Amino acid sequence: MKKINLINDPLNNPRFLLKSKDHRSSMINLFGALSDGSIYFRKKSKLNGSAYLVGIAAIAKKSMRRLNFNSLLENYNYYLDLKVPIHNFKTRINEWTEKDRIPLEFVRIISLTLFKTLESQKKFLIGIFLQIKHVTDRTGTSKFKPPFLLKDILNYRRIYDIGSSMGDGGLSKQQQHISDGSVDGKDLELVKLYLEKLKELKINVWGLSDKSIRIVLGEGINKNMYKLIVQNKFYVGYLNFIYDLPIGDKIKQNLKEPKILLTIKKENQLYLRRFLYRGLFDSDGSYAKGASTINFWSDSPILLSQAKEFLQSSNINFNSTKNAIYIPSEAYRNFLETVGSSHERKLKTILNRLSLPPKQYVLKKINTQKINSGFFNFESINCHVSGLGNLFKEYRDKLGLSQTKYSKEFGIHKGTIKSWEDGLNGIPFRELGRILRLNGLEPYSELYKRFSYIRVGKVNLPLKPSSELLEMVKYITPQKSFNHACLIRREGIKMKDREFTNLINRIEDYFDCKVQINKHNGAFYIYSTYLTSFLDTFFIYEKSWSIMSDEELRAFYDNMNNLLEVDMECKLPFEKIERKVIIKKKVETDPNLGCKPENRSVEDLIKFGVININKPAGPT
Repeated sequence: MKKINLINDPLNNPRFLLKSKDHRSSMINLFGALSDGSIYFRKKSKLNGSAYLVGIAAIAKKSMRRLNFNSLLENYNYYLDLKVPIHNFKTRINEWTEKDRIPLEFVRIISLTLFKTLESQKKFLIGIFLQIKHVTDRTGTSKFKPPFLLKDILNYRRIYDIGSSMGDGGLSKQQQHISDGSVDGKDLELVKLYLEKLKELKINVWGLSDKSIRIVLGEGINKNMYKLIVQNKFYVGYLNFIYDLPIGDKIKQNLKEPKILLTIKKENQLYLRRFLYRGLFDSDGSYAKGASTINFWSDSPILLSQAKEFLQSSNINFNSTKNAIYIPSEAYRNFLETVGSSHERKLKTILNRLSLPPKQYVLKKINTQKINSGFFNFESINCHVSGLGNLFKEYRDKLGLSQTKYSKEFGIHKGTIKSWEDGLNGIPFRELGRILRLNGLEPYSELYKRFSYIRVGKVNLPLKPSSELLEMVKYITPQKSFNHACLIRREGIKMKDREFTNLINRIEDYFDCKVQINKHNGAFYIYSTYLTSFLDTFFIYEKSWSIMSDEELRAFYDNMNNLLEVDMECKLPFEKIERKVIIKKKVETDPNLGCKPENRSVEDLIKFGVININKPAGPT
């Protein structure tokens, strides 16, 4: 059997020491998360760079009494590639136990000396890790309380913190940093407030020392920016090992969601991902002027794809480009209720937008008052039909009227009539209707015999409603105030990118038009005055959300801020319910009825009590 040292140790890589079906009892590999293989190559004082475990001195001493001291020394020297004499070794051990700071690698060496099998070694280490108060360095100046149980690792506040680090932040070998700022510097105090709350979060949920975290104001071009810096290499190593946060360049290492989220059920994953993306958007999300969109950019295609999938599964409307996601204002309420924000400045911006009337409208129904005998009443809108010059000429000839006579009869310039018939200009629908009626025909029925649609400008418009039209129109909203464009909306439906692309293709084919993407907000538009007028006339739209009341706004604000408050006690929903003892009436117990529990004799306990026996499995 190959002898184990720090480099070939089988516990360097596995994520778990104990994997259970119930994630609450699964235990992660704290050794792999905190051990630093680089200490193996140091010439002197190798364990100076080790993580020192506080609170386990008693159990370490008890364990060492069970083993052969010479074997322990032999394993110690081999594991770390040292030649420490026995008297120096004893001195080191005494120093570690007296200070109650035991090197992590030394604890591993004890497990190797005590037990031959890896499973037995794991059980020993689990017993140790459950007793740790915190982790420190050799001098005892740093402090970090690493979660050991999976249920604590997947605590929603910790997941939020991971999300914030995935955003405008990163890891180096010794520290974590998160940056945040304000473009014009007006809200710089709110930025600082957010980072201060984030600092309190780290102190409370990670057990970090206050002295290891500082907030600094930038200089020069960074004068409107604050940076939060955490100086603790064990914390950094832990985040990298457990949550897959890259050390160094995040993009080159394909920044993505922590794989550890995949160890739990999908419904629980979605719940925790909400806090992951809250942290991500709080840290790295930006807001367009007037809060028309929430924007998120990333050069990591994996993370961007995962973010899109999350928003889709959460029924949050968004637009996207190759490197960006844009959440429009009509999706703010859904975003707030699902993901939320704990950033004072950004939350304030969202809530302010929700207190104003929405800019966007959604389809409600067809405007039946504008429907004539089952056809759209095109004579109610000012539109010019292309490609029907020959038809106009055909019915003019049937009337026996030349262009000159028709011009004099109806007061239309002869040159205009010629341009219609030559196909140089579109024919006003009213004129097309008139000439058909002069021939004793009903315009809409006659046109529908020949065409299902008419060409108006650069779009085809149907003559009558259809199920196909209604299916597409519910995704299209007229925007009169925005260059008379029609917005292709990604309604809060679980629509994948490929499905949305297919929708765009169907819309382009149906209306014979071109859908264009706006580079500023990632939204898709059809720039057509006629299509805008068509939708606005023949369909009724309603506001995409209702204005939030002051009471609703305060409730949202308080709820969102609670996440980063100083009281970081993590409780399940039923544990958060305040319990009260209800006393209906105070009475004295009759001493003649029984006796106080503490005064019961052993005989009474045996006679009237129940004894639990740990019986082997099998028939009773």
